[in-house]
Amino acid sequence: MIELEDVSADDDGALTATAELDGVGRVTVEYEPDEELEIDVPDDEDEDEDDEEREEGEPDVGHLCELIGHALGRLTPEVLDARAMDVVTRLTEETGGEEGDDAADVEAALAADLSLDAVSVIGDGTLALLYLAPDQYPGSSIRARLDDDLALGDVEVD
Repeated sequence: MIELEDVSADDDGALTATAELDGVGRVTVEYEPDEELEIDVPDDEDEDEDDEEREEGEPDVGHLCELIGHALGRLTPEVLDARAMDVVTRLTEETGGEEGDDAADVEAALAADLSLDAVSVIGDGTLALLYLAPDQYPGSSIRARLDDDLALGDVEVD
């Protein structure tokens, strides 16, 4: 299981932390609860607080960290490398590059520029990888949602 550091939670149950992923390095981790979940975060940030002191309806931050750590643990270096190449291929196919550009050159440039910036864990553990490619997509972020089998789903450029 991946250990989370610098964990902070807000009033709607969203959680932000950092984690070290093998083969990638330190990334930001965001947890977005299901909209249907009503989660209250305690105002007291005392880390030594017992679960017994947590009021009903308040999130169990320790449990959320376990859920997130388990989800992140599935992201092996091989999976992350394969998804990065899938993102490169998908974006290259969608944009087509400039006329006269060699597709292999376009893919190579994007692959060299693409870096994993954050991982978003949604609800019960669905993952989205957030990439930056500052030379190829300046000022934009690339969000790649993964399915339950960690295969590439939707890719969006914001």
